[in-house]
Amino acid sequence: MAREEADNVRRSEFLMLSGATLAGILAPPLIHGWPDRRVAPLPELTDDLLDQLRAQTEGFRWLDRRQGSLRLLPATTRHARGLANFWRLTDRPSRLRAELAEIAADTCHLVAYQAFDQGERTQAIEWYRCSAELAAQAGAQDLYVFAMCGVAYMHARDGHDALAVSVLRQLGSLPLSVAAQCYVAVYEAHAQAAAHDRDRALGALEHAHVLAGRTGHETPSAWLGVTDGSFVDRQAAIVLAEFGDPEALRVLTRLEVRTSAAFRRYQVTLDANFALAHAKLGEVEQATARMTSALARNEHTRSAEKHTRIVDARRVLGSCADAKEVREVDELLRATESSALTSGRSPRVTG
Repeated sequence: MAREEADNVRRSEFLMLSGATLAGILAPPLIHGWPDRRVAPLPELTDDLLDQLRAQTEGFRWLDRRQGSLRLLPATTRHARGLANFWRLTDRPSRLRAELAEIAADTCHLVAYQAFDQGERTQAIEWYRCSAELAAQAGAQDLYVFAMCGVAYMHARDGHDALAVSVLRQLGSLPLSVAAQCYVAVYEAHAQAAAHDRDRALGALEHAHVLAGRTGHETPSAWLGVTDGSFVDRQAAIVLAEFGDPEALRVLTRLEVRTSAAFRRYQVTLDANFALAHAKLGEVEQATARMTSALARNEHTRSAEKHTRIVDARRVLGSCADAKEVREVDELLRATESSALTSGRSPRVTG
């Protein structure tokens, strides 16, 4: 094999193993800019083509739920960039251009989530903004609001609660559908939790539950595919676990019963939130059992964000470091991080 060919093989293997790093380098496409007519001729924009593009996005989403985002992220990123550029280069008079923009917005939202899942929060913010811009071009207000709520959530996860609240307050000035109001209320709860304001966080969750009930069969979150109050329950579980509220365990148990075993990514989320809730309630045995389960399941989905959540739960148990169960979790954490480094995936253990 020629040296150049050998280098190409090694490069291909490296990119396969470090997918999250590669995707972090690939910035979101520019929505506004001069069209580049040097690209290959565009396919004809038809209803059939839009159906194919939409199905491809749904395929990525289905795979993400089953196997996690690590190895999918580079391919999902390329798909999103291709859709956004296709939209930008499509002639404006096309009656299908707005629909193409909505599909592109939905796909960019998926990339944003996957970047967040791999610990790339700054990249996630940029992709959420890209999704919002495309949604605005499509006239899809609910999708626009949901994408901007993603921006607010990233700020909240980074501890910038005032910035998160500012984004949400700007959305509140729009004439919103009930579903969009539900999104804003849910993510206000996350922002207030980041500010450690328990009363306002719980009040926002209560308001979100009322709004979710008013949507009827209208989906509060089309991306999550949730058609009832369990959309709010999923977010409430995160907030309540962070406060160490006993209600978190009841909400999580309800969600666990409803969640299909095929939804592997969310199984890790449930275990990690159970672990954090039990840890904050001082229930060492239950917390470590859930940590062990979450780590085992995360070996398949390889979520950096969920690994961080597990580490957060372990830190809560700091005063119980001599307990046998905690020592066993520590050994698993070390083994998991060693495995991640060997496979080319950098573990993320900080918020």
